[in-house]
Amino acid sequence: MESLREEILRVTLKIVELIAKRNSLAREIARLKSPPTIRRYDVELKVLKAAITRARELGVEPSLIKRVVGLLIESSAREQGEDLGRPEVLAEIFLRAKELEKSGKSVVHLEVGEPDYSPPKDILEFVYRIKGKLGYGHPLGLEELREHIADYISRKYGVKLGLENIAITPGGKYAIYATLRSFLSMGDRVMVIYPAYPPYTQLVRFVGATIVPVFTSLENEWIPDEDKLSKAARSCRAIILNSPSNPTGAVYSFRFIKRVAELAAEQEAYIISDEVYSDLTFTTYHSMVEVGYERCVTIGSFSKSFGMPGYRLGYIIASDDAISKISQTLSLTLTCPPVLAQLAGLEAIKRPELVEENRKVLERRVRVAAETLDEEGLNYSMPKGGLYVFPRIGVDSYPICMRALMERGVALAPGIAFGPYDHFIRISLGTREEDIERGIKTVARMIRG
Repeated sequence: MESLREEILRVTLKIVELIAKRNSLAREIARLKSPPTIRRYDVELKVLKAAITRARELGVEPSLIKRVVGLLIESSAREQGEDLGRPEVLAEIFLRAKELEKSGKSVVHLEVGEPDYSPPKDILEFVYRIKGKLGYGHPLGLEELREHIADYISRKYGVKLGLENIAITPGGKYAIYATLRSFLSMGDRVMVIYPAYPPYTQLVRFVGATIVPVFTSLENEWIPDEDKLSKAARSCRAIILNSPSNPTGAVYSFRFIKRVAELAAEQEAYIISDEVYSDLTFTTYHSMVEVGYERCVTIGSFSKSFGMPGYRLGYIIASDDAISKISQTLSLTLTCPPVLAQLAGLEAIKRPELVEENRKVLERRVRVAAETLDEEGLNYSMPKGGLYVFPRIGVDSYPICMRALMERGVALAPGIAFGPYDHFIRISLGTREEDIERGIKTVARMIRG
């Protein structure tokens, strides 16, 4: 028995030595590549397929090898200098701004996607009028709210949904987490389009999966190259889409999302379509629910559309089979979504005209931001939806954002929080027009020195 255990130890240490050798080879490849950080998805797929084939020959569980090789590939990418940004700095800026406010200083918040509009007073006061005990609810949420959401989405996109296709969650971010946790295993590969909402990077890694990045550019208006997209998708278990995009405001066409669904179908992959800004668009918008892909999970939220971020109320739209699986995660981790928030959301969704009012507010603010950016000579792509604009500033974003906060009381989001976009900043349009103008002018003056 002891000799067998010693042999297992020796084999384990040998595996560690081989991983170190593999990383060394990855660094040598990086030295020879130009540029060193370019991912070769065809090579990665070849390695993955060969490893799975060999596993079957040796009687090793292929899913185990897929997870291990996925982690090894991501490790190689890091060894070769792949940069997915510093997603943690967004929270750092936000918390520093809150500390300054606590000390009595005034701060203009352009770093956080928190709209300054809110539901009418009667909805805000609704929760105070509730009498009696509130007991546990269903893990998927209140049936009446789910029915209203299903009806709202069905009428909006011309589809047919029922309450069995809806799950309520404490915010959109938790909806993304619950979906990842429900369908992914350690080492699974997830395609993320950059620049990206920072929690995508953090949550994919949190559940033990690995990231297959697809980088976009300002010059292409932040729309992914379809050839790169196709190559990246070939080994993925899931694809995350975000339209309108946080931070760029890009909106994907119907042809594009249909193509993504075709790529996902080839791999039997899931699509996680984050559409929390879908009500706040300034162009024709198409949802993944219109495509009808069976393995698509669509994320929605009351935070942006109805101005209810503190209520933490989001929802998931998916097939009844997918909802059933997600229900297990929700039941285990939440028991049920907060009933008070759901009751307030039920009152809000009965008044869809509120969403259009909020959309018009943001459309005006986009124009103000664009005019100010033009005046200051900063390059950007005109947002087609959402709550943000993402201009290029030409200098490192984190130091300039910290200076703007500490010296001028203007909080901005560094581009590096969203991926390798250090010469960009994200400006939230969730505040007054004069504050948006002030924030842009502050940064422009600091850049000019």
